[in-house]
Amino acid sequence: MLYLLVKSAHILAIITWISGMVGVALFLSYPSACIAKPIAQWDRKVTSPAMMLAWVLGLALAYMGGWFGDGWLWAKLVAVFLLSGLHGALSGKLRRVGASDAPEGQNVTPFLAGLFGFVVVIVVLVVTKPF
Repeated sequence: MLYLLVKSAHILAIITWISGMVGVALFLSYPSACIAKPIAQWDRKVTSPAMMLAWVLGLALAYMGGWFGDGWLWAKLVAVFLLSGLHGALSGKLRRVGASDAPEGQNVTPFLAGLFGFVVVIVVLVVTKPF
């Protein structure tokens, strides 16, 4: 039962984290100086903690499942590490846009493509556990 509760919380944290990243990316496409601060606060107070919680709960699940010797988990951890870096890059862009008096739209297509790609890889690895 504990495993299922941790797994549920992990999935909720991931949904919050990924949706926050998509929200930031979409905001950066058409930034507005008047809502930059609330978006940045959301990222700092909700999206970033959700990422940390996803990491902690994910590592707890890996420990509970005894998967640290499995190759698929290490491949997933690399993808999650890169996804975390992508979140950091988006947060940095958001801070720079928020500091600007006249923000310009950003090309976030590479960020969204990377986000989607990493999520696909992670989901396939978790569901299939291929190696």
